[in-house]
Amino acid sequence: MSNSDEKLKIVCLQENIKNGFSVSERISGTNLSLPILSNALLETGNGNLKISSTDLEMGVDIIVSCKVEGRGSVVAPVKLILNFINNLPNTKLQIEEMDGKVDISTDNVKTSIPIVSKEDFPIIPKIKNGSEININSKIIKRSLEQVLNSVASSDSKPEISGVLFDFKKNSLSVVATDSFRLSEKTIKNDGSVYRLEDNKSFILPQKTAQELVKILDADDELRISIGEGQVSFSFNKVNLISRVIDGDYPNYKQIIPDSFKTSITLNKDDLVSKLKLASVFSSNINDVKFLIDVKNKKFTINSKDNIKGEFTSLVDFDDITGEDTDAVFNFRYVLDGLSNITDNDIELSLNGSSAPAMIRSKKQDDHIYIVMPIRS
Repeated sequence: MSNSDEKLKIVCLQENIKNGFSVSERISGTNLSLPILSNALLETGNGNLKISSTDLEMGVDIIVSCKVEGRGSVVAPVKLILNFINNLPNTKLQIEEMDGKVDISTDNVKTSIPIVSKEDFPIIPKIKNGSEININSKIIKRSLEQVLNSVASSDSKPEISGVLFDFKKNSLSVVATDSFRLSEKTIKNDGSVYRLEDNKSFILPQKTAQELVKILDADDELRISIGEGQVSFSFNKVNLISRVIDGDYPNYKQIIPDSFKTSITLNKDDLVSKLKLASVFSSNINDVKFLIDVKNKKFTINSKDNIKGEFTSLVDFDDITGEDTDAVFNFRYVLDGLSNITDNDIELSLNGSSAPAMIRSKKQDDHIYIVMPIRS
């Protein structure tokens, strides 16, 4: 702890500090009844500045290397600071507490920003005695990228308004669903990806998952600490802590079909192209019809609207097996699923007009996307 007479004073490069304030600003709250949440806590350490912010559901501590000339801490409006720093060139800047304000200056410019009482700033909790899992950050980032657009946007079913992380000794499943589509990413583990004593699972809120995708970019080791009602992610001088969603995640495995009556192997880019064309003529429920004629080896996409007109196109494919069928889908949901598949060779599997369909890579079996047809 610093002496009460000490004042914060640091010198750092604009480039080094702006990223820290950017993350802090995104996480800071905009609660009108708690305006303190729009601020960040700035604290000096040994050769660094710690920037902390929270919206009460998620909090972050970011360590920024700098030259510390005075030990202390202040609470100041993070968005205002970020807006100022973002408009500075990459030069040395000085941040100093002076007379109830924080002064930020370079050789040519200076601003003084009022600070607020530190007593009112909420304490960002720490997880004690949590279960720890070490894993490569790119694995978590990529997994979230492949499932995030399937998270339910409504809070009417809180348990599906986040991403399920289901850690088992031999595999990690990352899952999201909104009841109309479902994404599951599976990471197999032989002990080299992560080590785990007991199975652990938690539901991560959507906002936290979105923030992780933004800040996880380096090939770093990520330490996940799972506590009671909370989880933290620590990496590369960043510690992000979040509440977890209470409740049991639905038994999603039961809606993944064991087998399919019709299967098509095709080129993802061609299907995306034809879907985008069909979307121009779909109705206000985004409906596009898939017609599979196995006998005559045809896969047709059709869309029509009483005002806009009608569109029909054949889709190229490599192989088609099973029964003739047709189904109507929300084209946005299908495009979302396709966007999360990196390979161009995909497999589309169906069980008729009212049962879930599946889209997956033909070459990789670690990611599946389930989408429900629109019932006509």
